[in-house]
This record gives sequence, structure tokens and C-alpha cells, in this order.
Amino acid sequence: MNTSSGRPMAMGVTVNNVSPQELYQALEGATSQDPQVLHQSDKRLKSMLGLFGAFDALQNIAAERSVPLPVRQQAIIQFKNEALKSWKSRKLQNDEHRGRIRGRCLSFLDEEDQTANHLLTIADCNALIVAKLARQDYPLAWSDLVPALMNTIDTNLQLRYSTPSEDPRPTLLLQRSLQLLNGVLREFAAHKMLTGVKTMTQLVESLHSVLYGYYATMAATFANVDVNAMNSSRVYFDVSLAHQVFKCISRIGIWLWQRGEKMGLQDKELMMSSLQFIQLFQDSTVQVKALLQLRHTLLTTNRVETPQSRAFIEVLTKHIRHIGKFFRRLSQLSHVRFVELPGCSELVMFYWNHVAQALTSPSETVQDSPFVLYPVRILVQGMVLFNENLAQWVPVKRDGMPNKNALSSAFVEEAVKIIVTRLLPLNVQDLQAWMADPEEWVNAEDKENDQWEYELRACSERVLIHMSNQFPDYVIPLLRTMFNELAGQAAPDFQTLLQKEALYCAIGRCAGRLHETLPFEQWASQTLVTEAQSTDSNYPIIKRRIAWLIGKWSQIVLNPNMPVAWQIIMHLLSDRGPGTDTVVRLTAAMALRECVDTIDFNIDAFQQWLSMAVTELVKLMGEADTLENKRRVDSTLNALIEQAGERISPLVDTITQPLPGIWNDAGDDFLLKASLLVTITNLVNATKGESSRLTPIVVPLVQEALQQAIHLDEDGLDLWKAALRNLPGTAAVQPFLDLFPEAVRLLGTNLDLLSQVVDIIDSYFLLAGPQILQVCAVPLFQAFYEAFQNVSITSNRKDMVICINNIVATNPSSLWGEALHVSGLFAYLMTALLDSEVVTFVLTEHIYVFARIVMADRAMFAQLMTHTAPALKMAETKLYELLMDAWWTKFDSMSEGKHRKLCAMGVATLVSTGRPEVLERLPTEIFNIWMDVFGEIKEANVAPDDEYGRSAESPLRRHWELEDAPYAYFKDSQNTPEYDRRKMLYDNDPVRTIKLSTYVGERLREAEAIYGSSVFRGQFLSKADPTVLQQIERELTL
Repeated sequence: MNTSSGRPMAMGVTVNNVSPQELYQALEGATSQDPQVLHQSDKRLKSMLGLFGAFDALQNIAAERSVPLPVRQQAIIQFKNEALKSWKSRKLQNDEHRGRIRGRCLSFLDEEDQTANHLLTIADCNALIVAKLARQDYPLAWSDLVPALMNTIDTNLQLRYSTPSEDPRPTLLLQRSLQLLNGVLREFAAHKMLTGVKTMTQLVESLHSVLYGYYATMAATFANVDVNAMNSSRVYFDVSLAHQVFKCISRIGIWLWQRGEKMGLQDKELMMSSLQFIQLFQDSTVQVKALLQLRHTLLTTNRVETPQSRAFIEVLTKHIRHIGKFFRRLSQLSHVRFVELPGCSELVMFYWNHVAQALTSPSETVQDSPFVLYPVRILVQGMVLFNENLAQWVPVKRDGMPNKNALSSAFVEEAVKIIVTRLLPLNVQDLQAWMADPEEWVNAEDKENDQWEYELRACSERVLIHMSNQFPDYVIPLLRTMFNELAGQAAPDFQTLLQKEALYCAIGRCAGRLHETLPFEQWASQTLVTEAQSTDSNYPIIKRRIAWLIGKWSQIVLNPNMPVAWQIIMHLLSDRGPGTDTVVRLTAAMALRECVDTIDFNIDAFQQWLSMAVTELVKLMGEADTLENKRRVDSTLNALIEQAGERISPLVDTITQPLPGIWNDAGDDFLLKASLLVTITNLVNATKGESSRLTPIVVPLVQEALQQAIHLDEDGLDLWKAALRNLPGTAAVQPFLDLFPEAVRLLGTNLDLLSQVVDIIDSYFLLAGPQILQVCAVPLFQAFYEAFQNVSITSNRKDMVICINNIVATNPSSLWGEALHVSGLFAYLMTALLDSEVVTFVLTEHIYVFARIVMADRAMFAQLMTHTAPALKMAETKLYELLMDAWWTKFDSMSEGKHRKLCAMGVATLVSTGRPEVLERLPTEIFNIWMDVFGEIKEANVAPDDEYGRSAESPLRRHWELEDAPYAYFKDSQNTPEYDRRKMLYDNDPVRTIKLSTYVGERLREAEAIYGSSVFRGQFLSKADPTVLQQIERELTL
């Protein structure tokens, strides 16, 4: 490597130039089959890419045809991955390098790298590079890019279409040039900045008509292809090149369509006339019809057997699908404008008729393959286009006016019949997949519902739903008629059974419209119960649909507490005799979840089925072969546990016994493990105070979940928090104490889950604060300090201060005083308060902490102040003065009566220390604080037999607050034993049990005792306003 020579970039700055020879050697080593050489070369290559001129040298190596192909491929890939990120860097290259790179890009146009074992060839990488560089440099620094591409395209088009020559070079150059042009258009079409939009406008103006002419010329060459031409490579490339040209045209058309929404009327009209957008759309509709007819003719009159003919049919199908994508994108961007295009209605109806024609053909002609007569993807395109624009053909417009373009009732009814009788029934492929792998079939069906834009049956279901919503007056009576004709009748043969299953599917999908006209409960009692209990070997098809149907109706309209529905679901879930299978049981489990997970679900009505449901779900989870289906069943179990609440207690052992085995079988399936953690969490929340019996399974699960830091830690923390909150008392916390160090670690390191960790620490201290502080007070406060240093979310900061407040308020000062100093936490809290860099409502929480500390042990507070002053490099007197300044300034930001009283009690305790820095403020700021609080809150000591009937345990009557604590205080612990612990802490708070005037009077007398009465009054009280002093004395005597 040439490291001795350098090039001055600026005065006093030199950089090292890359050595092309050494870069080549590194690339060559990076293609080695020797792992050691590969590793060393990769490391060396990464370091060399930071040298000046490396990118220019990389591309030069990639462009050199005499270099071995693997080295060239490695060079172009490294360029693509690294150069584009640092293209503007002056440290790595200069304008001369960039110019050479841009000029060299077009030398790859005749690149012949077609290696099949690479995801991206050299030409593919170059296409990506050119597109990205064009986005940054065109047209200012690379003005000749598009003209050069268009010149290459024009020249080679003339060579190819003016002579019958079979020379492959013009074809290759056309392919590469069009690929690059499409990439450039893609980049600028996505550009949102004004400069990019302006460049795209110029590209459209210069390219639209030219490309449109190219496509017209090319399309004419394959308009009438026969079997002989189909086996010609020339015709194949004619279609392929036309396809690439149309990709450019369609990208321009879509950009114009999007811009048309934003332009004014005059500009829109100009766009339509000058750029011939309407002509593009109309010609595209004509072209797709012609190509579909051509394809149909070729496949019905000829056998596609040779590789060349198959390649031709494949590229032709791909081109037809791309034209369909163009229509779909226009529709997606604006349904209203799309249907207004001339010929749009005819186009959509053509697609629908194409679907209808396909359904009358043999089933083997309709498959997801480009070589069959009716490829599924083209049919789905047509159905999606039909579905998206149905709202434009309703009988009455939104403004109440009749729609002249409305679909007739005959057409709608015929379309519904086609859907129900031909599209919805399960086909041979569906049934074969069911029999071959039932569980995988369930997985595929579940995913199909999310991928309805790509699957024929799932798409037809969505079309039916949309039609029932847009044309209810036509669709609902028809479905009701079909129901009356078929639903109540026995199925004499398998085909009738399939039709019945399809009808049930239609009823489930249209439940929102049918529920008012269809007597579901009567139908279920008279027909569905009988069908669900049939032992016919063909009936799993209908049983699975019955379970699905009940689940769908319960989500929309059905009362989920209907006994016959539970009877059917539970039978389908538990039946393992003839006439059923795994698909039925899994579907019943999913339907049960849909029934249970509703607002109207009544657990009392389900009580008689609860034990059976839990037992069967646990059994089914064990029987399921795939982890995905185990998770589905477990999600039903979770919903049931959550709804059952304490009623689940007798079934805890049934649920938990197999869970460890399922957990181990899950391996790295973290979705299933997360679901199992939710199961245990729900059990803990349901059993509440009795949940301690789950401790042997909870503790190891929490430990293992925390080891899987990214995948399971959040669910593990939820379980941990739930377990602590539901522990009955201190004795039950012992097995959890070994987990506390992990909470300390997470507190200091895991900011993402900080809120949950703080809640867990809070729960620990409500259970066993002294035990914890005796062992790890310093590490805990150090973790708090580290978290404060890094946290950026204000709410998390406030939660931590509140947690520290609770620790100080509920534990002896001997356990936390020294640790606050040694850890640096006290100094941090003081510094944050004095610097005021944190929002005010958090800093007020700091005042509450200091008030709690001084109220708990004023001598300890004095020691903390004494030792903190040197750490903050200030005199102790100055520290007290600054603290009193902050105490006074933050007082006005306190809104709750409890907090203002705490502030007043805390400052009263500071007064009792006799510190002159505090007492000097007694006549002014401190008296003002007390006067404000005395005026805001009214309190009275109440005798046990007073008119309020209060007991001796709570002798203070507070007129300034409600009896219950604020909702946020309990932190969602309602209905858990922790709620009682928090309530007890709240009720025994000195702020709520001690009268303020009594407390202030006692602290004043303590301060007076330090100085003596005469000195105290003369030095401090005499400076007060007489009226204020008189009011204070009056309050203290009440």
C-alpha cells in the first residue's frame, strides 16, 4: 500500500492514496475459498476503502474485462455498498475521480455477466449505482447521462428493427440502457424536493412521447404471433424490450397521475393534452385486452413445450401483469378520478368477465402459474380492481342523487352467485393440502386472510363483503334466498357439501348485514348442532366452517353467551372421534377466543364449560405439531384466563403442568415463549393472593426471559411485576430476593424498560425494604445515579424520584443515609435541583425527597449536607442557602395540597435544626409558605365519638383532600394485594396523620430551645411582620 505519498487537501492536511495493486490483491483474497485468507482480506479491504481514490480504483477493477469475474463482482458490490454512502466526501475522492466514475458507468452497458448463482450481476449493481448517482448529480454534474442513454436506445432500436439481423449486441445494449433509464426515472419519481420535482418534469417532457413511440413500434412486432414465432428468441426479446419500455412509460404515467391531484385545473388540462395521459390509459386498456386474447389463442391452439416457447409465454404474462399493476396503482391513488377516465368502466368489466370466463373452464386451467390459461395473479388483479371501484357504481351517490353509472341488480346478483358458487368453494388443491398437512393448512388459511390481494378465494371473500356493503338491497335478499334453499337441507353428495361450506363462508363474511334477517339461534339449534355432531368422514369440511362462522358472528352481532353456541364450540373442540380432525379442533380453539374476547362475554354463563374448555385447550396445545398452532391455542387460553379471573384457580395445576415441556420445545420460537409468559402472568393476576403457589415456575421463567434480552425481557418484566404485586405478604417474597440484583442491573443499563423496572423496585420495597437495603443499598442507589445520568424521558425521571421518595419514607435512615452519600445519589439530586436544568415538575419531586429525608432523620440530613458540600466544591453555608432558594422558588409550582403540606412540614423540620441559614428566612419565606398552606388546607383533630364517627386510628379530619389516593398513586395495582400495601402506606403517611399546625409548633419550639426563648424571638421572630406573626401564632394555637 502506498502510504508514504500523500496529497494535500488543505493547508496542513494530507491523506493517503490507495494503491490499486494492493486493492486488487485484497479483492482477490476476498474471493478466496480459504476462510483464514478470506477473513484477513475482508479486514484489509475495509481499511483500504477509507483511502483516497479507493472508489475510483474499485470501479476501474470492476470494469476491466480481463480481470477474473469473481474479483470484478466483488469490486462492484463493494463499490455499491460503500461508495454511494460517501459519494460527496472530499476526504475520499475529488471531482476528477467522480467524473471518471460517472463516465465509466456507461461502459457496463454491454456487460455479459449472467451468472445465475449471484443475486445481483455486475450489470444489476451498475444499474443501482447509476440510479443513486443520478439522484445526486443529474443534471448539474452529469448532464449527458439521459441524452447518452437515449442515443444508445435510439441507435440500437434502429439496428434491431430495421434489419432482420440476429446480432445479440443491440438487444443487450437496449436491455441495459432501458434498465438504467428506468432506475433513473424511479429515483426522480420518488423525489419530493422541489429540485427533484423540477428535474422529473423535464424528464417527462423530453421522454414521454419518445418512449411512447418506441413502445408502439415494439408492440406491433408481436401483435400477431404464431406458434413458429413463439419459438423464436427474436420475438421473445421483442416482448421483453417492450416490457422494459412500458415500465418507464407507466412510471411516468403514475407520476403525472399523482401530480394531477395537486395541479390546478388549467395545468391538469395541459398535462392531459400535451403528455397524452388519457391516450396512454386508453391505449393500455386496448393493449391489455389484445395481449390477453393473444395469450389465450396461443395457449388454446398450441402446446407450450419448448424452453423458448415457455420463456415467451412467461415474459408475455409478466408484461400483462405489469399493465394491470399500472391500472391498480392509478386506482389506489384516486378511485374517484380513476373511474372518470374514458373507458375505465369497460376495463373493469372486462377484467370481471375474464374472471367469470376462467371460472367456467376446467380447474387445471386456473393456477398460480404463468403457463396456464388463467394465471391466478391476473385474475386477482382484476378482482382487486373491481373491488376497489365498486363504490363508484352504487345506485345512489353520497349526495343522494341517482348514479347513471350504477350497476344493475342483475349484474350484482350474477356476480354474487359466481363468488358463492364458484370462487368460495374449496378446490381440489385446497383439499389435498388439508389432507397432506392439516396444521400447515390452518397456518396458510390464517395468513391468506392477511394476503387477500394475492389469493383468489380470499380476494373473492373481500369482494363479497364490499358488495354486501355497497349493494345491500341486492345482495342480502339473494343470500337469504340461497340460505333458505341450502342451509337447512342435508348434503346428499360431496359437491353439495362444498357448496354449503361456501354458503356458510358467505354468511360469516356478511354477518354485519345479515344478522337482522337471518335467525341464527334457530338455525344453530336446528341445523348446526346436528351437523357439528355428524360422524360422516366428509364433514370436517363443514364442521371447521361452523366453528369459524360462530367466531365471526360473535365478533360482529351474535350474543356470545348463547348456550347453543357454547355447546357447538365445545363439542368441536373436544371431539376426537370419526368425522373430525385437527383442523376442526384448531379452528374451534380460534373461534372460542373470538367468542370470549368480546365486551359482552359473560363468564357466569360460561362457567359450566370453563373446566372442559381449559382442559381441552391444554390438551390441544400438547397435541399440536407446529409451534405456530401451539401459540394460537395458547392465545385462546390467555383470553379465557383473563376473562375467568379468580374462577380459574381450581384449574391452575391443569394449565401449568405441561407448560415447562412446551417452553423447552419452543426453543428459539420467542413468539410462543412470549405467549407462555403471558399465560403465567394472567394466571398470577387471576389468582391474586393465592399466586404464591406459582412462584416455583415464575422465578425460573423470569430468569430465563431476562437472559433473552431483546426477545422476552419485556414480557418477563410484566410477569415479574405481576408476581410481586400479587404476593400476599413479606414472607412470600423470599424466593424473589435472589432476582433483585437483576433489577438493579436493569435499572442502570436498560433505559427502554426503565418504567417497568422502577415499578418492580417499588413493589420490592413495599414488601421487604429493610432486607433489601441491608444487602444492596449502595449498588441500588448507584444504579439510580447511572439511570439519571442517561435517561432522557421526563416521566421516567419523575418515576425514579418518586421511588426514592418511597424508599426514604418507609425505611429507617440508618439503612439508606450513608448509601445515599457513598453512591453519589444525594449529591446528584441536589445538583439537579440547584442547576434547574430539569423541568420544574420533576424538580418539585426532588424537594419532596429532601423533605422526606429531613423529616425522617434531621441529623442524617445534616450529615448528608455536610459531606455533600465539599463534593460540590462549595461551603456548607452556601449549599443551605441555595437549597432554601430552590425550596422557595419551587413551592409555587406545587399544586396538590398534600405536596404543599409536605413542603411546609419539611421546611419546619429544617427550622428545628437551628441552622442560621434557615432561620434567617423564617420571618419571610418560611412564614409565607406556612401562611399559604394554613390558608389552603383545613384540618381538625377528631375525637373517636365525634359526629364523623372516626376511629382513634385516624384522628385527623382533612378537609383539603378526598379520602382515596389519586388513581396514579396506585400504579394500576387495583385488585391486587399490593393495592392494600399502597393504601396502608398512604393512610399512615405523616402528612395525612399529623396536623400541620401541631407539627410546625413542635418544630418551632425545638428551634427555640436551641437558642433560648429571648434570643430566638429577638434574633429571628422580631424581624417578622407583626400581623403575619400574629396570624402564625393564632394558627399554632388552634
